[in-house]
Amino acid sequence: MKRSIILLMTVLISHLLSLTIRIPEQFSSIQDGINAACLGDIVLGASGTFYENINFKGKNIFFTSHYINILDPDTILNTIINSSKSTERDTGKVVLFLSGEDSTAILNGFTITGGAGTKWIYEYGGNIYRARGGIFITMSSPTISNHVIISNVTISIYDNILTGNGSAIRARDGSPFFINNVIVNNKSLSCGEIDLNYTRTVLKNNIIANNKVYQAVPYVVTWGGGGIGVYKNFMGRPVILENNTIIGNLSTGFFSAKSGKSGEMICWKSSNILQNNIIQGNC
Repeated sequence: MKRSIILLMTVLISHLLSLTIRIPEQFSSIQDGINAACLGDIVLGASGTFYENINFKGKNIFFTSHYINILDPDTILNTIINSSKSTERDTGKVVLFLSGEDSTAILNGFTITGGAGTKWIYEYGGNIYRARGGIFITMSSPTISNHVIISNVTISIYDNILTGNGSAIRARDGSPFFINNVIVNNKSLSCGEIDLNYTRTVLKNNIIANNKVYQAVPYVVTWGGGGIGVYKNFMGRPVILENNTIIGNLSTGFFSAKSGKSGEMICWKSSNILQNNIIQGNC
């Protein structure tokens, strides 16, 4: 925790000469504030619930709650980005990084909830899936810190979609950094609530608990890994998991060799470095 605070304060100091955009004082929506921001700006969200889907749109900016100022965990719980009122059934992801954002694109200090996933065509195979509930990252490497990522669900119930995965986080083709997050009570049909696909991800000081992969839809293939699913590595570099607590995650289901396997983590064609993690009570 101390190291992450130092990291974030260092970034904040580097932004002192930049513009601070305040939500909702200056813009009523987060997305309007992000649209107005320029490279290096701070977008500061007040406590409250924002019913939005937001997209960083390639901007390396610092979007934070007031947790950065007062370091009170209640601020995280009281500053909520909620996608549950999305009017488009297939834009049910809460936060998107799709445009090459780097590590200076920082999302800090929110509760992220209500993601229901998005219909998409798999980049490497052409099948249609439902995924990307809470945070979706592609071809980007943002820093995701100090969040509660809770009650996001990616489950196929219509449109002949094969399955749903990555309800809390789905990342592919990049090197995102996740630090000091609580990822809890998310549900999907496949590949863990953190689905890492061709990434070199760092997961550090996170709590990953009580997430569930289960057979919610009859005759749809499930894939194990209730907490984390890793498929291949970005540029051959390993996924790093350090000082995480991975407990009480569940994987159930049928119809594939991996169904109901590895409640904590499932890996395929990947290399990983695990250091000083607590892993227990997963099934």
